[in-house]
Amino acid sequence: MKPKGKVVVQLRFSGETLGCLIKEVSQHHIQGVIKRSEHIPGILDLAVIDIEAAGDVSRLNGFIHTLQAREDSRETEFVNIDIRLVDQDDSEKMDHLQRFMNSIA
Repeated sequence: MKPKGKVVVQLRFSGETLGCLIKEVSQHHIQGVIKRSEHIPGILDLAVIDIEAAGDVSRLNGFIHTLQAREDSRETEFVNIDIRLVDQDDSEKMDHLQRFMNSIA
């Protein structure tokens, strides 16, 4: 589902933390946009996504599935990112993700 309005979550990987503007979210993946930084995650790097719903923060685990420059230039400032979630067996995290999705709908 695509959120209504701008929704930013924290994306953590390899000691770095970046804001990630959510473009689409489901029980299996999160697609978003990150600002290019000194350290961009690589394909298959592990990532933790911090989401907040109803005052509670949940840390979802995943891996970087795809990265794509948003412009046809090496100087692009923003990168599309797709993170595949791996917490489907954790009912508490999936419930929290569902509450998050409901709150941004």
